[in-house]
Amino acid sequence: MSGSSVDDKLFVRDGATLEADGISVGGSIQSDGAASVLLKSSEINGDFQMDIGGPIELSRSTVGGSVQIFQNDT
Repeated sequence: MSGSSVDDKLFVRDGATLEADGISVGGSIQSDGAASVLLKSSEINGDFQMDIGGPIELSRSTVGGSVQIFQNDT
């Protein structure tokens, strides 16, 4: 996913992977068990919340709300 925009929230399903560069999310990004989440040069207007997932990378990205990571495996 590159250079895309999502007007509302983005949910990453259990076992799924999100690799995104330069995306804009109007709401939050949430996951309960994603295999991995990799965000580069992206903008999240809401919260970033991961629960019981795999590797997470937020680089050169902004989060307008809070960043919450619970019981992450890595």
